[in-house]
Amino acid sequence: MPIYWHSDRLIVLFGVLPDSNRSDYTLQAEICDGLFHRRGALAAARHGDEVNLDRRSSGSQFYIVWGQTYNAAQLKQLEKQLQMQALQEVFNGLVSEHRAEILQLRKDRNRAGLQELQDALEKQARAILKENGSLLTSEQLEVYTTQGVTPHLDGQYTVFGEIEEVLDVEEDIQQLPTRRCDRPVNDVVVLNMERL
Repeated sequence: MPIYWHSDRLIVLFGVLPDSNRSDYTLQAEICDGLFHRRGALAAARHGDEVNLDRRSSGSQFYIVWGQTYNAAQLKQLEKQLQMQALQEVFNGLVSEHRAEILQLRKDRNRAGLQELQDALEKQARAILKENGSLLTSEQLEVYTTQGVTPHLDGQYTVFGEIEEVLDVEEDIQQLPTRRCDRPVNDVVVLNMERL
């Protein structure tokens, strides 16, 4: 059964299956737009993008989201951050598509051409984002202001379930004294769980 510890008391409660000696066992990422990191979300841990470009999930490590709520000002700031992140991702994708052209312009030392292409790609990225509409759904906006969320994990990790009951147990675990690496002094072991 899983052992729990805190990764960050405000963000997630992290768990690992202790008898799983295969730390290399991974699963294909299943990142879905409709699932996000709200309080109680059950998600798969994974190695970072620098060593895991496909964002493959760990077969033995998981976390339960705790998160924080956002007031109107914080939510507005968060939306700006998400918009900038999305713009950067779209822009980077467009840059990848024009890689050969960019390399040729650099080779030719054509600074004016590079600047013109950059301006065009930025304009195209903004148009794509505008066409796609709001990054947050009305459900997300509601949940962000009433429940705990961890939005910087959205779209990055596989959310595969949700704890619907006994969130008070998660809160109790969050309050336990911890040792190094924010792990509880005494291991917290799940003795039984039920799939609904």
